[in-house]
Order: sequence, then C-alpha cells, then structure tokens
Amino acid sequence: MFFGQKIAVSLFLIFMTLFVNGVLVEAQEVEVSEVLDDTVDRFELEPNDDEGGDIERVGEASADYDGPSEYSAATSLSTRQVGSPIWGGHLLWVTVTELRYDDNVLYGAGRRASDVVSILTGGFDWTFPSRSGSLPSVGGNQLSGSYRAGYEIFLDGVAENNVRNSLSLTGTRVFRRAEVDISYDLFTGTTPDVQEGGRIARVTHSPNVAARIALGRKLDATLGFRYQNTEVEDNIDTERLLGEGFIDYQAGAKTRLGLGTVVGSDQTSVGFNSLFEQFRLRSEYEVTERIQWDLYGGAEFRQFDADVESEFGPIFGLNLSYELSRSSTLDFSAERALRPSNFLPGQIRKDLTISLGMQQRFFLDYFLYVSGTIGRASFAQSTQGALGLGSQMYSVVSLQLTKSFINGLDGQIFYNRTGREGSAGRNALENNQTGIRLSYRF
Repeated sequence: MFFGQKIAVSLFLIFMTLFVNGVLVEAQEVEVSEVLDDTVDRFELEPNDDEGGDIERVGEASADYDGPSEYSAATSLSTRQVGSPIWGGHLLWVTVTELRYDDNVLYGAGRRASDVVSILTGGFDWTFPSRSGSLPSVGGNQLSGSYRAGYEIFLDGVAENNVRNSLSLTGTRVFRRAEVDISYDLFTGTTPDVQEGGRIARVTHSPNVAARIALGRKLDATLGFRYQNTEVEDNIDTERLLGEGFIDYQAGAKTRLGLGTVVGSDQTSVGFNSLFEQFRLRSEYEVTERIQWDLYGGAEFRQFDADVESEFGPIFGLNLSYELSRSSTLDFSAERALRPSNFLPGQIRKDLTISLGMQQRFFLDYFLYVSGTIGRASFAQSTQGALGLGSQMYSVVSLQLTKSFINGLDGQIFYNRTGREGSAGRNALENNQTGIRLSYRF
C-alpha cells in the first residue's frame, strides 16, 4: 500500500464520520418539516476537470474499458418513477442480463480469440432522504449509494469466468454559505490487458471531497481533494493524489470566469514517479438556452524522481452541449493533457482527444445514442537513450438503441469498436463487440 493511500483513506474516514452525522441530523429535520430554508445559498457543485481525466486511456492501457456499461440501459429512461420507499429513503433494485459477441476477448494484438460472453448483473440504488416514496428532490442534504455485482461467463472458455463488483457512495451537505460533496468508488474484477493481452485482476478505489464556499454575491471558492489507487495482479500499480483550488466570478447572467491551480503526484510501481503543478483559467458561458460550453486552458509543470528532465507544456479542455430539439442532444469535447507513461519508462505522453456524441429520442419509447472518440498520444523521450516510440492513434465508437417496454423494463442492442495503432503499424489492436441487453428496475 502506498504511503499516500494510507493518508488518503485515514482523512476520508474521518471526514466521512463528521459528514454523515451532519447529514443524518439535517435529514431528520427535513422529513419532519418537509420545508427547506429558502434563505440557504445552494450551489450546484460541478466536477472540476483534473489533470486530463482518467489515469489510463484507451490509447495505452485502458483496461477499464470492457465494452458497454451494464448501467446504461438501467439509467437511459431514468425519468420513470420506479422503486419504493424504505428506511427513510428511496430504494431501486436493478437487474441486467447481457449477451454479446466479442471478437478479441483477450485484446491480443496478434493472437485474436473470440467468444460469446454472458453477463448477469444485479444491484440496487438507494437515496436518503426521500419524501413520500417519490424520487428524491435535488438541492438538499443527501446520502446515496449504488452497488452492482456481475458474473461474467465466457461460453467458449477463452477466459476464466469471473465476478465483478462495483460500489459507489455519494453525499451532499448543504450549509448556509457552502456546499460539500463527497464520493467513494470501488471496482473489483478482471478486465482486458490492452498492453500485454489477456485478462488481469484489477482493484480500483477512489475517495473524493469537494467544497464550494460563497465569498460574496458573485464570488465563490472551490476546493477539492482527489485520490485514485489501482492495484493490478502481477502487473503495474498506480496512484494519483491531487488537490485543487479555484476562485470563480459570476461576470454576468450567462458568464462565469475562474482562476485556480491543481497540484498532485503520480506514483507507479514501474517507471518514474512525478509531481505536477498546473495553472488554469476557466470559463462557462450560456450562448443560448440550448447551447452551453465550458472551457479551461493553462500550463503544466512536471518533475520526476529520477534523472529525468522536467516537462512543461500547455493543457486545455472544451465541453460543448447543444440541445438540437426537445428530443435530441449533441455533445462535443476536446482535451490536451500531459502525463508520464506508466508502462514505458522514460516516455512522456502528450494526449489530444476529441469526442462527439448524440442522443436522439423518437417514437416516445426509443433512444438512440451514437458516440465516437479519437485520440493521439505522442511519446517524447525524457531520458538520454530512451527509445522514442513516436505517436499512437486510438479510437472508440459506440452505438446503442434502447426500447422501453413497460414501466421499469428496457431492452437494448449495441455495437462497440475499440482500435489502436502505433507508428509504422506497431502495437495495433482492434476489438468489436455486438450484443443485446435487458434491464429491469423495480
């Protein structure tokens, strides 16, 4: 266990104890009066982009991606009120059955092995407090959690059957001039090893704390703490620890500007550990009622714990949302990030990623979602004699069609493709998945 992990877990448990006590007391008052003080200043806490997103990406070793999420069907028609009140909260049971064909189960670049995979998933979502069995209102103190347990069966025996577990806990505590959000995510199971091929056991957990504090009518501060630890059996363990602080100013009815910094560390059991500091400017702007965008830009300075030259480079991110109609939404995002390679000692990755997605609802009970991501990872030598690997292109394409049959019962067909190709055709990889999914929420 990394030293940073011990500190992060200890601080998180202490904070969670104080936080839960406050939420439970406040929740009892809410249920008795069913009226929240209108004078309380509430802020919709928005997640700040960290140093480029997830620790691992499709282009290098994104074993976190193993086809379509089993939760997408269960949440695509989430406006339907199902579930029941229990223990003062709202409980929603979820079951998902999936059958898919995977033409490259082991993610082998040169030794493809196909199989038919069946995934049986069960779990629940619970939110506290809830009023009269209805879906919880937004804006007050809440605790919520979800759990999924899935059994993955490889019908042709290409890989071993395995159990996958995921747990997510979130909480919101509203004060008079501040709002605090906490979350914890845990995943255990086997995922494809994109780098070496085959499948590997993986455990990932991540506690996060964020707070927004009102400094004035138009000025507020955002503070955040994030931690992520990934342990991989007989492979590479990674750890990220970062803190961030921003000052945001409401410049107009539709414009918000911010200035801040992000500092953190990346540690890995293979390769070089590093520290990084970022300076960021960010803005949010509502162009029209149907078009909104947020943008950040800045620079990162990264130092390594070995005889490696420090790196300095620009970073940016853009998210654009366009509501084409009441039944259609278009989302676009672009990002440039700088990070060390966990798998190639002596290499620095400079990632540029562009994503586009569209969701269309038609015939009342049908949802079509199409998304695509392309990226380019450029590797630069950070040590004398290090092997320069040039660049690597990667892409992900996803198509999903969902149909609602009866209250709580949804069906889905999907197709997903993952591709990767390095300079001169090196490290080429392709994976295609096609399948059906049936989910029931009650």
